[in-house]
Amino acid sequence: MHAWRSGAEARGDQVSESICVYGNPDGPTLRRIYESFRDRIFDDLKQVLPIDVVLLNMHGAMVTEGYDDCQAEFLAGIRSLVGPKAIIGIEMDLHCHATSAVPLFPLNPQSYRFRSHRTS
Repeated sequence: MHAWRSGAEARGDQVSESICVYGNPDGPTLRRIYESFRDRIFDDLKQVLPIDVVLLNMHGAMVTEGYDDCQAEFLAGIRSLVGPKAIIGIEMDLHCHATSAVPLFPLNPQSYRFRSHRTS
């Protein structure tokens, strides 16, 4: 994200950020927690509309109570807010859950170049 932000600022683009959240892998995320974070990000995004680009760093393997595919649900919400012309760029872990619902959105998906989870 730092590289994306630095590049945008070097071009003179306006950059806005929302929250960054992390959870240890230990089963499904509670629905109310997911919805709270999702709604906060959506509210922050609404404050800066219209925009040209949304960049997201998503692990891509979250499981949430009540959502079969919370990544696709989240991205659908982003798309509905920014409209069809905005670019949505996502960076996901190599073992992300890339379901058939995600390609329905014009995205620029990228995977980490290196293994993000180191065991040593």
